[in-house]
Amino acid sequence: MRNLLNDMRYALRQFGRSPVFTTAAVLTLALGIGGTTAIFTLIHAVMLRSLPVTDPASLYRIGDGDSCCVQGGPQDEWGLFSFPLFERLKAETPEFDQLAAFQAGSGRLSVRRQGVDAAARPLRSEFVTGNYFVTLGVGAFGGRVFTADDDVPSAAPVTVLSHHVWQTVYGGDPSVVGATFVIEGHPFAVVGVAPPGFFGETLRGNPPDLYIPLHQEPLIAGGGSLLRQPVSAWLRAIGRLRPGASVEGIAPRLTGVLRQWIQHDSGYPAMWMPDVIRMLPRQTITLVPAGAGVGVMKEAYGRTLRRAFDTWQWPETWGWDYPHVAMTAARLGEPELAVDALLMDTPKNRYLPNGHNYQRPGLTIYLPGNGGLLAATATMATASGFPRSWAPRWEKLRGLP
Repeated sequence: MRNLLNDMRYALRQFGRSPVFTTAAVLTLALGIGGTTAIFTLIHAVMLRSLPVTDPASLYRIGDGDSCCVQGGPQDEWGLFSFPLFERLKAETPEFDQLAAFQAGSGRLSVRRQGVDAAARPLRSEFVTGNYFVTLGVGAFGGRVFTADDDVPSAAPVTVLSHHVWQTVYGGDPSVVGATFVIEGHPFAVVGVAPPGFFGETLRGNPPDLYIPLHQEPLIAGGGSLLRQPVSAWLRAIGRLRPGASVEGIAPRLTGVLRQWIQHDSGYPAMWMPDVIRMLPRQTITLVPAGAGVGVMKEAYGRTLRRAFDTWQWPETWGWDYPHVAMTAARLGEPELAVDALLMDTPKNRYLPNGHNYQRPGLTIYLPGNGGLLAATATMATASGFPRSWAPRWEKLRGLP
């Protein structure tokens, strides 16, 4: 203890003699720690955190294309749909208890609280189907969320505010629920406030301030409405799997429906069709786990992961790389890829009978590999990182939020 105190006194004296160096060192450490914290916060939001919804593991996105925000023509890997195509796909997916559509991009609308605000303010909006909140398993913080009856052409215009805008713009005023907001010149009744921590289904820096039923889009857009246009793809879709149902076979079925629709019901101009028919075999729909939401950044990480998995020189890696890849794959919704990483048959991914990760002669105990394997299996168990046919059991583990 005496030596430790002497060393600390010596270090402090040295720092005092070199104030410029000390300041530079402290600032460098502060920037490094701050940057690392910021990066981890971002990665946590993009890859690790699940949506604040009910049973996120049963949510699946229809399509993994990352185009934004209105697409016309073939997309190859489809992720955006017109409303007529969404209705067709919904009819072909009985495995889903609910299938909701929502606007791929958000725009700002002029919003004024009637009788209170003298001037309108621009708020970010998102059009969603009436079952949007039910599909996600999100209730209201105040009032209620949408029902199917709110999303029909004859329904009275209603809106749900985000909790964030309710607090920051409207001061958490409970009388907002039930108030009339004038949106683009049209009166809408505020029926509810979304719960705190819910910023929508998509990872982005500009989440919606208010939600509007999809069938009110023609009221807002007027002659430029997209709702019934078959060519304009502007909606994403997310569904909740029925208990006991399997996603097996859904993607090929929807791909077949898509190709039929493209040929006969898409409304594409006749001059497009020769090229469209030529590209038809490339038009596909896949299913993507959506428990962590829709994020273009996250999807890019997924493509990078799969490319690295296929091209990395695995025999040259170290033992801890395999569990790291497994954890990444699990958090990106690729459980089969996670298992493949853990079970890859390469020399440095071997474990001896005593449990140690073997690397080479002279390095028969590699503790980072041991720890990585434990961390990976724990992460996969608590984050639905094993294939759905598996039934892992664990004790006293707490999943990441």
